[in-house]
Amino acid sequence: MKVVLAGAFGKLGSDILASLCRKGYEVVAADMVEKKVAGTEGKYRFVKIDATNPDTLKGLCAGADVVMTTMGLTGSSTKFTNYDIDYQGNLNLLNEAVAAKAKHFVYISVIKADSDPKVPMIHAKALLEEKLKASGLTYLIFRPTGYFYDIAKVFWPMVTKGQVSLLGKKNYKCNVVDCPDFANFIVEHMMDKNKTYSIGGKETYTYEEM
Repeated sequence: MKVVLAGAFGKLGSDILASLCRKGYEVVAADMVEKKVAGTEGKYRFVKIDATNPDTLKGLCAGADVVMTTMGLTGSSTKFTNYDIDYQGNLNLLNEAVAAKAKHFVYISVIKADSDPKVPMIHAKALLEEKLKASGLTYLIFRPTGYFYDIAKVFWPMVTKGQVSLLGKKNYKCNVVDCPDFANFIVEHMMDKNKTYSIGGKETYTYEEM
């Protein structure tokens, strides 16, 4: 079975790539830059893409059984917005998948993506979900709560300095997920059709505990 994975060398993408390769799938790993991922050497084909430029996506989805995307704006940018990447970039990929008659499309969104249209980070993903559901392809949407990796990236520099700043006075809780565990779950369920899964970790922590 052939899987096209867009955003293959981000944190979650790398873990999904590793899981796909372990299971022996034919994988096309698409991203702007190829990075080394342990255990995947020689087990995938790399294609350099820029999702904001549809021309770079031509032919990417040919013969694909599954097209999967983890693409999204993960940091601040003066050049792009969430609507440029999370929405339009993924829409360009979706359009290419439809044109190539791909069989199935898997999108990694975010928890409660449709909860607040005033927040571009989640609203852009909600718009893409709507386009995917109307595309005519069978689809699968994952809505994760958040990742331990991202929490660690935010808090670890503060921890090393001995002082952690939290927003607000409430001690909020979150059941974030581990990227490798989530990646394995995605690959295990990637052929589920026309479903949306809200995904969180088994353990719930306060921000102080994290």
